Amino acid sequence: MKKAMLPLNLSLLVPTKTELQRLRPVTTLDIFDGPGGNFHDDGLFSTITFGRVGDPERDLRFGYINLKVPILHPVVYTRLVRLKALYKGIIAGTVRAAWNPETKDFESTTDLEGDTGYAFFMRHLHELSPAKTGSSVRDLRVTFFEKYRNDSTLEQLLVLPAGLRDADIDADGRVSMDEVNDLYQSVLMISRNMPERVNYKDDMRPYDRTRLSLTLKIVEIYEHFERLISGKKGFIQARFASRRIFNGTRNVLSSLDTSAVDLSARNRPGFNDTVVGIYQASKSVLPKSIYALKTSVVGDIFDTTTNQVQLVEPQTYKSSWVDVSNEDMDRWTTDEGLEKVINELSVTEKRSRPVMVAGHFLALVYVDDKANYRIVRSIDELPEGADTSWLRPITLVELIYLAGRDMWYKNAAFVTRYPVENYNSSYPTKHYVKTTVVGEMRYELDENLERKGEDHVALEYPRLGGDDTPKYHDSTSVSPARLAPLGGDFNLTVN
Repeated sequence: MKKAMLPLNLSLLVPTKTELQRLRPVTTLDIFDGPGGNFHDDGLFSTITFGRVGDPERDLRFGYINLKVPILHPVVYTRLVRLKALYKGIIAGTVRAAWNPETKDFESTTDLEGDTGYAFFMRHLHELSPAKTGSSVRDLRVTFFEKYRNDSTLEQLLVLPAGLRDADIDADGRVSMDEVNDLYQSVLMISRNMPERVNYKDDMRPYDRTRLSLTLKIVEIYEHFERLISGKKGFIQARFASRRIFNGTRNVLSSLDTSAVDLSARNRPGFNDTVVGIYQASKSVLPKSIYALKTSVVGDIFDTTTNQVQLVEPQTYKSSWVDVSNEDMDRWTTDEGLEKVINELSVTEKRSRPVMVAGHFLALVYVDDKANYRIVRSIDELPEGADTSWLRPITLVELIYLAGRDMWYKNAAFVTRYPVENYNSSYPTKHYVKTTVVGEMRYELDENLERKGEDHVALEYPRLGGDDTPKYHDSTSVSPARLAPLGGDFNLTVN
């Protein structure tokens, strides 16, 4: 039976007295205890508070800083000041206001009336009831404040385990540490301005500036951690919440067009096939794609022990010997270099550009109007009387597709829909590789421009002609029978 989907419930981090009893306070700015190099017992890197260096406990034990006075929780503060600019002015002591007991809210007054300051705002915090206006964003902030009103203040600030922000000491004795430690030190310095014991029944107005400074500094700490974990490049997303794929790609889900004039046609995807684009296909079987390039015309051209290779002159379409750089040799002969060549398919504009090496064309392709093609390395390879108007430089998409022509349609794969919910979320399939949205079935020609045979055929030769920009197939098209079980979340992996 499927488990009930429960909401993710979060609450504000406000340490209780019971929790704090198991933690040690950080009370000093000193990093080291004297010249011996040992961490100070009461400092930010204390081995007593956080555990010995290298011990797994050092990544788990928290400490805390006693603020000595209640301040607004940083999340509550940021929500309140976004609700009304007046609140921010009152807390900062720059705007005077009066408390309205009927509306249970602050109202602006003249400079000669009302009151201002942190203590004035906190005096009415538990009565404050901001009005809802119908704005979804504002109303959500009001609901948040009402929910956490009783947990809206802090008196102790938790300090991150030292192992996650440890100080490093180089050979010259210089100390480097994470920037959050500077923020913790600032909180320690500000809290020193407070007396050891504060009677909350006394007038708290003398501490307004200190409380504001503490609040803003702790807001900086929270924003520091928020930057680390938020967004795709945040620490959590990049390291733990991301889905890293080995020899695979993430694709947009689309439905497979199963209509066909002839069900027995060779270029009709089967009901158990999954149609993917040439970039997705070449990445999902990357080792095989690299091998295919090495055993294609690329391997023929760069099969040399020197840096001299035969390339095509752009003006004459004739081959000539060219000295190429070591970088070009590495690009076209090594696995790392050929992987970069394949990765260029990710830039759609590069797919239909001629493949250039050292200012020369890599090779030419003969594409006629009778559904034929042939790769040549010089115009001189064409037989006498051949129509040279069908000859042009080979493009990147043609080079990679033709290199793996006999391999693309034999590959098995797994389609996985994220998040995985049940056995229907992943299933085995066969590749059917498309290049452009509308491809062409073309037969390979021999040196006499005669067809080699029915087996030498490109099922989805890219259609690049015409004045329009080529439209490439870049989604994962699954059989309609698979579409509903997958859930249609449009977030797939093929590998």
